[in-house]
Amino acid sequence: DTISTNHVDEDSTANLPQSNHYIEERDDDDDEYIDLDDMTDDELEEICVSRGFELVKEVDPATGEPIVYSHKDYVNAAMECLQIESDLEEILQKHPEIMEDVKKESERMMKERD
Repeated sequence: DTISTNHVDEDSTANLPQSNHYIEERDDDDDEYIDLDDMTDDELEEICVSRGFELVKEVDPATGEPIVYSHKDYVNAAMECLQIESDLEEILQKHPEIMEDVKKESERMMKERD
C-alpha cells in the first residue's frame, strides 16, 4: 500500500463525508479514500516521519512548557508532508536528471565519510 495525495474533484467525492482532508490509499487496483480527520495524532505524525520529516515540538518561551497541538494542527502537518512529497515526485518526474545528481552527490559524500 502507498499513500499519496490526490486532487479530488467534486464528482468523485459525492459519497464521501464532508471534509477537505482526504488522501487516496492505493492497493493495486482497489482505491480507497481516507479522511485525515479520522486518523489519530500518532498516525498523522507517522505520515510525516515515514517520509523523512520531523514534527518539531515547540516550547512556549514564556513558560518553557511544550506547546500542546490540536488534532487540526496534526492534520495540517500531515497534509503539508503529503503535499511536499507530491511536489517532489512531480519535480522528479519532470526532471529525472535531478535524481541522478543526488545519487552522485550521495556516493561522493559516502566516499568522503569513509
